[in-house]
Amino acid sequence: MELRLAPTDCDRVNLLAAKARQGTLTAEERAELSEYEHVTALLELMQSKARSTAAQRFPITSR
Repeated sequence: MELRLAPTDCDRVNLLAAKARQGTLTAEERAELSEYEHVTALLELMQSKARSTAAQRFPITSR
């Protein structure tokens, strides 16, 4: 299972990250980037839980 941001969202994150590195983010953009970071962390957590659940329910057995 793989969850990820839409390509347009990835482009926006890259733009905001570049502006952050340059020190030119507005307060609104900083808040937007923070929201993207929060969503990304939630997606990573959901993927981790899904992998863990799948491993418990469908263990790989050696032959």
